[in-house]
Amino acid sequence: MGNFLLAAVLIFGITAALLAFVVKVLSSTPARIAVVVGAIVGVLVAFPPVLEALKGERVAPSPAAPVESGVR
Repeated sequence: MGNFLLAAVLIFGITAALLAFVVKVLSSTPARIAVVVGAIVGVLVAFPPVLEALKGERVAPSPAAPVESGVR
């Protein structure tokens, strides 16, 4: 669970930093800001499937088989 949480936080942190940088650089052209923010929102919409893939499948442990001692 630790690696999954770290990956999720890093993905969202990088995206937030990118959004802040884009708004700062394109502050003089509001139309471009809207387009770039829309594109970043599109990427954020694609994140839930990525996060599900990062989680992986939880495999239930198989029940223990009876152990035969070999002595009769």
